[in-house]
Amino acid sequence: MKYHLSVLAAILMVVFSLPILAAAATLSSAVVQPPTSQCVNGAPQITIKWSAPSVAVSYSIFRNKSSTKWLNVSSKQTSTTFTNKSVSSGLSYQYQAKTYFATGATFSNIVSIVAPTCASTSSPTTPPTTPPPTRETTFSAYITGYGWPDNTPASAEISNPVIHQSAGGTGTYSDPITIAVGHSIISGKDILDYPQGTKFYIPALRRYFIVEDTCGDGSTPQNGPCHTGYQGHVWLDAWVGGTGANSSSVLSCEDIITDVHKVIENPASNYAVISGPIFNNICTSLFADIAVTI
Repeated sequence: MKYHLSVLAAILMVVFSLPILAAAATLSSAVVQPPTSQCVNGAPQITIKWSAPSVAVSYSIFRNKSSTKWLNVSSKQTSTTFTNKSVSSGLSYQYQAKTYFATGATFSNIVSIVAPTCASTSSPTTPPTTPPPTRETTFSAYITGYGWPDNTPASAEISNPVIHQSAGGTGTYSDPITIAVGHSIISGKDILDYPQGTKFYIPALRRYFIVEDTCGDGSTPQNGPCHTGYQGHVWLDAWVGGTGANSSSVLSCEDIITDVHKVIENPASNYAVISGPIFNNICTSLFADIAVTI
């Protein structure tokens, strides 16, 4: 597993580490109530509700199915209710809520429930319906960059490959660029803040990205700023590239793109793209935080 931060991000971590840790000690956790379930149109659903800690910003919901890998099933929602519709009859599920604050994050208690067995209401002769389009989610995130010089070790190695065996991509919808996200340890398991394979589109960079790597630093990277966020914003670390290039030029490019930018999660495929790595002898141009369609 590899952990990455740009030079600026590393400086920020040092500057803010003590205040963040001090504030985190006073943050409260959401309390998840016993979940409920129901059958809707012959399909099982599970609903969980939780308390809203003071000054909470948003919540992410994690699910564990039959003691296998935990998944992030809802990212950065603001309501205190979540209905999980993608469950299977008779299977056991666990849920936990992650609460984000401006200065850190906490985890709730873990609750369990078995999904009900529902009688199908569809006719056997009914043709399959076309699945609904992917739901986009737009939010502001703190974008940083990492490349060959400041990867650990200096390389293009990644921790969670999906379509690339090493960090890369051209930024198109079919070949998105590797992006690293924070992570946490839940019940002894290392869990990415966004599932590997999650796609993003960043209008300021006019490129698509895919979660394939872990962002963090230090002896406990799961507690670092990549995971807790920056001033209430999600922290996303984009692969810049820079293989064989001058280190200072690559790091300078990372500094150029470091800022809070608009991000689209689960984006459509028709946004404008400037194909190619972020750093390709020169740094990419930056655009307005407006998604342009083609």
